[in-house]
Amino acid sequence: MAVVVNDLASAASTLEAETGIMAVPGGRHPGHGTANFIAPLGENYIELVAVVDPLEADGSVFGRWLMERLEQRGAGPGLLCLRSEELDRVCSRLGLEAAGMSRARPDGTSLSWRIAGLEEALGTRGVPFYIEWPSISDQPGRSKVGQAAETRGLVEAQLTGDSTQLESRAGGVPGVTIRDGEPDLMVVLDVEGSRVDLSDVFVA
Repeated sequence: MAVVVNDLASAASTLEAETGIMAVPGGRHPGHGTANFIAPLGENYIELVAVVDPLEADGSVFGRWLMERLEQRGAGPGLLCLRSEELDRVCSRLGLEAAGMSRARPDGTSLSWRIAGLEEALGTRGVPFYIEWPSISDQPGRSKVGQAAETRGLVEAQLTGDSTQLESRAGGVPGVTIRDGEPDLMVVLDVEGSRVDLSDVFVA
């Protein structure tokens, strides 16, 4: 779950103050002019992502999308990413191509993964994309962070848009509901037994 923000440190402070969920520095995305903070939630995680180099971001599809998203709609849930252990199979079914990604962790070690469908997701609001991690231990949600709040992670991700297209991408995924309507994404977490809508946390 990628949440688009203006400033990573400020957004991390807001997330912790409003929900008790702690986000820690992730790293830079080379070639995109962006960086992230990660809030581990076990099976899931929240990725706070922001532009840190506007000139570099302007030369990247993702960087330009992020800047336009912030200008048009402000901070808030921006992209839903679905984890797959069979990314090549997903690509074959949907006619997508997988691409390798990497970034340096704060400790200097390298983290790598593969994604598919990101450009399509950037072009059609609400459509999810896919990610595949080489091992369970590499998944950001497994990072050791002492959360101040007990969270059961993602309760619901509601995708609104062309339901036929969304069903082909996310139909049958636990916790994901699909509706016809103006393209949008709503994400709800369980924090201390209460439902928390991320859109209410990151008010533009």
